[in-house]
Amino acid sequence: MNKIIKRILSVILTVAITLTCFAMPTGYAANDKNDNENEGTFKCDWFAESLTYPFELPKDEWFGESSYKYNHKIATFSLELAMASFKSFDKEDLDGNIANMYEQAGFEVQSLGYETEDYDTIGVSFGKKEMTVNGEKFTLVCATIRSGNYGMEWGGNMRVGLGENHKGFEIGRDLAIGYINEYFKQNKITGRVKLLIPGYSRGASVANLTTAALDDGTYVKLLKDTDYIARQNIALSDIYGYTFEAPQCTRSANIEKDEYKNIFNLANPNDYVTKYLMTKWGYSLYGIKYNLPSPEKLANYDEYYDKLCTEFNSMMKVNHKKASAVFYDEESTRSVDAILDSFIETAADVLFKDLDYYVENYESGLIYLAGQYLGKQLGAPEALQTAGVMFSAVALCVLPDNMSEIKSNGIRSYLARELSESRVGKELTQKEIDGLLELVEAVKKLIKENKSDVKALVNQLKTVMYVHQPYVELTWMNIITEKEIYEVNKQDDKLTLSYDTLDLNYKSNAKVTATYDETQGHVEWTSFDTSIATVTDEGIVTSVGDGTTTISATLVDKNGNEVAVRTITVNANMSLVQSAMKAIKD
Repeated sequence: MNKIIKRILSVILTVAITLTCFAMPTGYAANDKNDNENEGTFKCDWFAESLTYPFELPKDEWFGESSYKYNHKIATFSLELAMASFKSFDKEDLDGNIANMYEQAGFEVQSLGYETEDYDTIGVSFGKKEMTVNGEKFTLVCATIRSGNYGMEWGGNMRVGLGENHKGFEIGRDLAIGYINEYFKQNKITGRVKLLIPGYSRGASVANLTTAALDDGTYVKLLKDTDYIARQNIALSDIYGYTFEAPQCTRSANIEKDEYKNIFNLANPNDYVTKYLMTKWGYSLYGIKYNLPSPEKLANYDEYYDKLCTEFNSMMKVNHKKASAVFYDEESTRSVDAILDSFIETAADVLFKDLDYYVENYESGLIYLAGQYLGKQLGAPEALQTAGVMFSAVALCVLPDNMSEIKSNGIRSYLARELSESRVGKELTQKEIDGLLELVEAVKKLIKENKSDVKALVNQLKTVMYVHQPYVELTWMNIITEKEIYEVNKQDDKLTLSYDTLDLNYKSNAKVTATYDETQGHVEWTSFDTSIATVTDEGIVTSVGDGTTTISATLVDKNGNEVAVRTITVNANMSLVQSAMKAIKD
């Protein structure tokens, strides 16, 4: 019976994880020393372990193309920055891990917000480096959103609100915009600036909203100080947004507008965190979503998974760890992705009824539990006295042999007595406690009425528990290529362009050919900066200025829905004489 209790408790805690963006400890630690001159090492402190990984030192040419073109090298570097951004275990050097990574890569470092801790705080670590591509100098600024080991910010994950955006993540966005503005105020950078904004999990959602606000200009109304961001005159094609395993954070109807397509959201479809907040409630992400391989999406998934395991086993062997103990696996032909989609779709109704009901009855109590018991990581005895007893009681209720008190008086009476004697009873209002009691009853009902999904999750518990770990995504990023990202997401099958990059002299033009299945729809062309280059409905691109911009081709079906989008970078060049004559004419 104890074994059954433990397994059911694990499932119930998994449900809680889904709702609160929990994470489980990882188990990979690479060698600190790296003799490869093209590599450095970075540390990620998460839960009980300090994990060290190698990373490829960033090259200037990675940032030579428009931000509207996915770049796998930048994506992998962004994930590594996000992992290094987790708060260090050293309380005297909270940003020490990412600072060390930046310094190895030749960046100047400055962090803001790392000392603050509350339900809705955020930290941003900046790295600055001068780069040169094709003779042109620019300054790359990385604004990495703190993405893990952040204490009470767990509580902010539960602050949903009724606005267009997830309220907790929106508060983080506002703080991040303020920090970016303050950074540019303190660091008066001259010349061209490129801005990279990475984030993981909670940090990914904040990065998503932050990049979107910079793209559409709404960041301006968030500033309390002079707009120092605008003074940098950063082109949209120079703003790079890369997020990983991001919870869905916005109900905006404009998420697929062209201006947001410099935001790339990479995620494992099996990850429960990415399904929070619920699609059924209208939540999604700004920009482009790229799925990593999963059995639900690919007929040849086994080939990818075998390669993944080989890579991870190799890392474990080098570091004297058992991969099988910490790595996720696929134990069924039905993927966790499909199971969770079904389970969470039901949970949106059974657990919470609707968004309004959640905010009114559950939100504040869950903010407290997530912030206090996850964020502060209180000891097991105290946790079991509050949140733990709620979930253990549910587990006992779904077993044949219930506790006598629960059987005679009911789960609500039992929990009310236990909670009244705990810290929760002293620090929450009666309404908040009543909401938690009601939620426990709803969890019990959800489990009883969805036994097939619960059983399937138990059977794939290893995947459910470990899939949200950054080392899983990092292993994927190390074994797949940029082309495979497109293939997995079937971008290349739907729309291809005859050019990736165009170099045009002033007033010259070129025809870009789009190849696609005409039964799928038609292609619409857009230039992101018509003062640099224009494009006709036939795909003829003409240089009309000086600089770099992006041309996008969007395949649209008969109902006006986007099927696929591809972009090309246009480098428009004017001679000094032409530039002067144009300036006089203008």
